[in-house]
Amino acid sequence: MSQNNNLFPNIDFFPAIDYLRASEKIVITTHINPDGDAIGSSMALYYALKEMGKKVDIIINESECPEIYKFLPQTKKIKQYNANIHNQVLYSADTIIVVDLSDLSRIKTIEDPVRQSPAKKILIDHHIEPQKFAHYNLTDSNTVATGEIVFALLKYFKVEITKEIADALYCAIYTDSGGFRYFRTSPQTHIIAASLLECGTISDIIYENIYNTNSLAKMKLQGMATASMESFLNGQLTFIYVRKEMFHQTKTTNEDTENLSQFPLSVKGTKVGVLIIEYEDKADLRVSLRSKGNIDIQKVAFKFGGGGHINAAGCRLQMSIEDAKHLLINEIKQVLS
Repeated sequence: MSQNNNLFPNIDFFPAIDYLRASEKIVITTHINPDGDAIGSSMALYYALKEMGKKVDIIINESECPEIYKFLPQTKKIKQYNANIHNQVLYSADTIIVVDLSDLSRIKTIEDPVRQSPAKKILIDHHIEPQKFAHYNLTDSNTVATGEIVFALLKYFKVEITKEIADALYCAIYTDSGGFRYFRTSPQTHIIAASLLECGTISDIIYENIYNTNSLAKMKLQGMATASMESFLNGQLTFIYVRKEMFHQTKTTNEDTENLSQFPLSVKGTKVGVLIIEYEDKADLRVSLRSKGNIDIQKVAFKFGGGGHINAAGCRLQMSIEDAKHLLINEIKQVLS
């Protein structure tokens, strides 16, 4: 692909590449509740670095790999953080690669050992205003997915993009671009996707695994949640709710809410969609915000300690669903105006 030499000219990849070449022990980590971009980018790096003969660990706080991404080979290598086991791994690493987050607090309980580790840190991310914690910052907030930057890194590294790597990166880019629909999807996004198809990935298989393979229980949960939808602000704002009793009735878990945040945006006239999830075993609500066009929904998430992108963001709130709804309506009204 002739465009490879022009990928992210504002990022200096080569100091990080030199350090990775010299590293033997590498740890990859990403944010809690990892999405397709986090998992796909992490797995692409894992495949590539293992092929180079590196010792590689993927460690994520609390979360395991969501079921819908387990079609990617070797996702069982993703380990849930255990201080007794993994602190020594973090402290003895040469390099820690932090993927798909701008605020290190999003790795939760792994944050302190990551900061304290003598390992060099490499941040690969596309969120705005990244924290200054890494020795090497491979970041660009104008790109739609971290997977695009990982692709560029591997190309500059002169790594062969195998089918395994292509599948992981296509998963990353496809999910975080909303199927190439979101605002920051660019010509370069499509050029990279085309290159991944040339490397053997099959787009309909990626789509089928992520979006079109659901349990009956998950479909029932989606039905109950869809029935809960309500619109405000003259139809520009639509909410969808998953209450704890819905989990009880359908025998589902939080993992089964994946992709529900997109449902409200399909309601005619909706410009902003909000998913609110109520947990039985946690005091807070999980709020996922989605928007169309150039409506910057991340402003709302940031106000409540969350983060994200212009069209996709999230936060947590410690209050009732009703209180959260009224609070969010007032904030989103300002964004829409």
